[in-house]
Amino acid sequence: MTVSPVQPPGEPAVGTVHVPDPAVDVAVVSDVDDTIVDSGIVHGLAATVSTMLLRDQSTRVPLTGAAELYRALARGASGVERPYFYVSTSPWNLIGFLQGFLARHRFPEGPLVLTDWGPGADSLLRVSTRAHKLSTLRRLAQALPHSRFVLIGDSGQQDPAIYADFCAEHPTRVAAVYIRRAGAASPAGDQRAEQAERLLAGVGVPFVIADDTEAMLRHAVAHGLIARA
Repeated sequence: MTVSPVQPPGEPAVGTVHVPDPAVDVAVVSDVDDTIVDSGIVHGLAATVSTMLLRDQSTRVPLTGAAELYRALARGASGVERPYFYVSTSPWNLIGFLQGFLARHRFPEGPLVLTDWGPGADSLLRVSTRAHKLSTLRRLAQALPHSRFVLIGDSGQQDPAIYADFCAEHPTRVAAVYIRRAGAASPAGDQRAEQAERLLAGVGVPFVIADDTEAMLRHAVAHGLIARA
């Protein structure tokens, strides 16, 4: 009898496992860059890399009201804790940075789904932004078949188009889409926001495109996603 040699044990690791209730009413999926923290993506890749890599997370502050909105959505109208998923095209190298930022500002806990940066077919990302985020949303829809989703992103990149595609595929599975207007002080920012509104208006899902978190909060309360208290 041939016995395979026992492999030496690897380095021990400590981590957190998130196991959402498959029957939860709502799950929240959020972008990170320019949605909860100003990463500079709308200003170009060089600005983004400089912002994310050359500044300590303790010096970064979330966009106004973001953490409060997220905590309220996590509690829900009934007080049952809802799962969170943070989906970003930031590289896996930044996971410690992002985890520290989320914990420091008391955002709801949840897994980060990031990407690998390296030579790709079209860009520095090995997988395109659309493929990465849309495939993640589809997997979550399968994993949580009884849940609806609140999708949160910004108008700076492809979030509105990706969310619109997912809404068209799963029109009954999306409770609301919240888009933060990125770069709203510029004509380009206004144009991106207008395009996002056209995309989402055609899928029949409640949505808000706003400069600040307050409008999203009011919408969530009005639609029963957050308790009025």
